[in-house]
Amino acid sequence: MSNNRKLSSDLLKENLNRIETVDLLISLLNHLDSWDRRNECIEILETLELRQERIFRTLESIMITDPDKKIRLKAANLIRKDYLDKAISPMDWALEHEDSYECLITVINTLKNPEKRTNLEHRVNFV
Repeated sequence: MSNNRKLSSDLLKENLNRIETVDLLISLLNHLDSWDRRNECIEILETLELRQERIFRTLESIMITDPDKKIRLKAANLIRKDYLDKAISPMDWALEHEDSYECLITVINTLKNPEKRTNLEHRVNFV
């Protein structure tokens, strides 16, 4: 059984509702050092398909401050997928400060999204 399935299974055994599950996942993301476990938490958040402000704020914080570029990339990809309407500010910040090539590709692809182009034309020139 993969670690992701194990963590998911453990959460189900606890009979947590979605709010409690999100609370636990956010807490784990904020306190664990293990890349594998933090990655699992983000993947589980993605499978829950919830669009909550506190999930967005957690992902935004991770994208901006996490020392692990792989975790920043996971957070950026989930923001792009589920929070495109809120992505401008963290993506704009990352465009100026991010040093990971993979993260920058996600940032640029998010910012050039046609749905957001009119809001971003003054910030980025996509020629």
